[in-house]
Amino acid sequence: MDFIRTRDKILAAFGEVFYFRLTPVTGRYKQKYSRLFPNKQHVLSIYQVFDFGNIFSLINYGRDQQQSLIMVFAPNQRRGAPMLMITVAHAGTKVKVFYEYFNHSGSRFPEEKFIALKEKYGDIPTIAGRGSWNIPERRDYSLLKQSDNLFDLEKMLIRAANTYGRELIKWGDDPYDDFLVAMNRKLKSTRNVCSTVLSQSVGRLHLSDFVDRFVLPPLPLEKEEEEDE
Repeated sequence: MDFIRTRDKILAAFGEVFYFRLTPVTGRYKQKYSRLFPNKQHVLSIYQVFDFGNIFSLINYGRDQQQSLIMVFAPNQRRGAPMLMITVAHAGTKVKVFYEYFNHSGSRFPEEKFIALKEKYGDIPTIAGRGSWNIPERRDYSLLKQSDNLFDLEKMLIRAANTYGRELIKWGDDPYDDFLVAMNRKLKSTRNVCSTVLSQSVGRLHLSDFVDRFVLPPLPLEKEEEEDE
């Protein structure tokens, strides 16, 4: 599976609704996270999404043909909307897809289109969810799939990303919703697939700062940069 192509197709589908741009990583951060820049085992991309928030993407080329793609969509300008985490893992002939929506149980965000999407792809085999760290916040309409049919999985990812964008564009911003702040803390403090990969990539000592600035920033990146100056 060509993860760069898959990532770009997901971004293009989401980009039909929201305009985004690649955020360059400055020299001091390249030095701080020198294990990632440059590194043939990792492809890191960070995007600023106007009127939405930020997208983080990390492609990891491991040993024995094990590859993974992690994408985190942080709607820090549309708080109250579900956060999205995509993990695609390829080992052997099977590909596992964890397309996970996270939100608090009291959210008023409309779920009908996401539920319908899950029903549409009901024929693709469903797998048991990964580690328990995030299950209380993971919404039931998340897509947890495994198949050797890469075409169907990629088609599902593209359709789901477009639906996510079209539903979020209807949603405003709730400044009193602190769900992303809570998930940011949980991602850093609980052992999980994403934090494990990141720890191996940037080092445990830099994990907290890396998550705050790039992976799941509670504030938009440009606002953080203004506050740093």
